[in-house]
Amino acid sequence: MAAGVMLSVECDDRILPVDRAVERVLEVTVAASGGDRRAPRAARAPALVLACRDDAGRRAGAAAAARLQQTLAPGELLAVTTVAASETALVDAWFDAGSRLASAPERAALVAFVTDGLPTRADADLAPLALRARQLCQVGVSTAAFCIGPDSDIITPLLLAEQGGGAFHMLASPDALLPALLAEVDDLAGVIATDSLLTVTAPPGAAVYVLGDVPHERLPTGVQIALGQLRRGEARRLYLCLALTAGGPGALSITADVMMRAFDGEVLRACAEQTLRPGPLTVAPSRRIRAAAARVETAAVTATALALERAGRRHQAEAMLRDALRRHAAALDGADYAAGEALAAALAGGLRIADRNRACLDAYQARRG
Repeated sequence: MAAGVMLSVECDDRILPVDRAVERVLEVTVAASGGDRRAPRAARAPALVLACRDDAGRRAGAAAAARLQQTLAPGELLAVTTVAASETALVDAWFDAGSRLASAPERAALVAFVTDGLPTRADADLAPLALRARQLCQVGVSTAAFCIGPDSDIITPLLLAEQGGGAFHMLASPDALLPALLAEVDDLAGVIATDSLLTVTAPPGAAVYVLGDVPHERLPTGVQIALGQLRRGEARRLYLCLALTAGGPGALSITADVMMRAFDGEVLRACAEQTLRPGPLTVAPSRRIRAAAARVETAAVTATALALERAGRRHQAEAMLRDALRRHAAALDGADYAAGEALAAALAGGLRIADRNRACLDAYQARRG
């Protein structure tokens, strides 16, 4: 059976009031159906970038590199880089390895970013790193991050994995690195395309905004989101805000289009549409969609607030998170709101690294659904 792609668009409320401006929440789901299409072995290209500060981590990294070289066919493992000097050197090595993989666009490429607790930068502005990760993701190179040990500062590796379209792994010990890394490399075989691109178009008079700090580009008529690699059986759910002015011309249609090129050259494509019509508000908006979107958006703000707290800007971090909680209070589930309030209170006093890591992981998992 051939693999394909499916697309759906749901709206929290398909009725438009004619006498006032309104916002609607869109839920867009992109799913790769099952099938026998797989990335051929010649198209799999992992790169391993290591930064280990202690002997156990170095031994685990060396064992992982040796095992990868034994497991993969000649030419599959394009780069093995070991860096132990600083996080800056590690990040530079990661981007260099990813750029080399990007020069072979027909490959399903993965950069493994591994650290066992190397001191990480404390600046709150991680936008340049996020941009680098997105650039690699847009050309089909995903980043998977592996942090070994409870004392690893995970904010930077987590950012690279999330913005780079890959997975994040928090490992209890160096012994867990090899099986986790091999599983990620083996998962490359499930990639059906490397350059998945989603476009959401709104009619004149409407504006579309992507929620949850998802990498995207604005277009004159909507937004475009580079999804990077898409694997068999994978489903991604994204949330967007649709802002509409009062007194529209009648029914409005929002269209979504996803397109990607498989390794055999076939173009996979799917389209979906959602129509909103003017009328009286007789049905309550979908609580499920609004709650999910609010959770994703608040989690994105939480991640930024945690980076600010780590940089010493505690009161700014607290104020940012409390503002997000106020804006989404009506939509958030009670448990999510209470957890956010507790974290906001803790930010003002500063967090221990273990507590910060736990909050980072919770926000990461909330954004991933």
